[in-house]
Amino acid sequence: MTHGTMVYLDTPQSGLKYTGSVADVYDAKRMDDPKWKIEQEIIERLLSDLPPGAWVVDAPVGTGRFFHLYQQKDLIVRGIDISEDMLKKAAAKIGGRSRVMRLQSPDGQVIQTPQFELIQGDLTQPLAPPDKCVDAAVCVRVTRWLSPQVCQNLLKELQRICRDRIILTARVANHPHARPVQMFEAVMSDDWQLEHSIAGYQPEYRVLQFRCKSSPLLNSRTIDAEAVKAPSDDAWTMKPYEAA
Repeated sequence: MTHGTMVYLDTPQSGLKYTGSVADVYDAKRMDDPKWKIEQEIIERLLSDLPPGAWVVDAPVGTGRFFHLYQQKDLIVRGIDISEDMLKKAAAKIGGRSRVMRLQSPDGQVIQTPQFELIQGDLTQPLAPPDKCVDAAVCVRVTRWLSPQVCQNLLKELQRICRDRIILTARVANHPHARPVQMFEAVMSDDWQLEHSIAGYQPEYRVLQFRCKSSPLLNSRTIDAEAVKAPSDDAWTMKPYEAA
């Protein structure tokens, strides 16, 4: 879909933007950029109070930008991206291996699950995860590529699957394709509220955090983890992306 000079990523074919050489140099072109560094610091701070064993959906996961933080904090991550090439870069950061996390549910049941799973998926469509299955969603550097309606649809889907918080980035003003905060607030359910709107490298570039008022924060806790190759499973009824 096009609007003015912007081509919105509202079709699966749009994932072709981040393939090949673009995916190869994605991190290298950005990691020393002040915009990237400020954004990184803010998002890491907003995730800093998540306890070990919290579940995170990172969508789009891209090259696995936040994997180091997730590993440090023992977070359980399901990464979704439409680009196979970006997923390959993300998979390489964990060497095609994922620790198996042992979790205890409130009723005392112990389960095992891979710390990381990478799934090829389209954020312009309804998400596969079931209701209230993750504690946090990280949705960075995608709103500018989505139409306003698709941005709102995505936020509604993230509210459906999240128990605690949603973190997303958006240019909210002074741009032909800005996504104002009010646009997101218009689709917030009664149980959700805007908790933080933090300026990034420019005042109009914001990191937004929405919070569920009835959040239990976490419904399982980490009791053990060991560095072994993750067994295959059918989490979310989707086939996990396998590293090459």
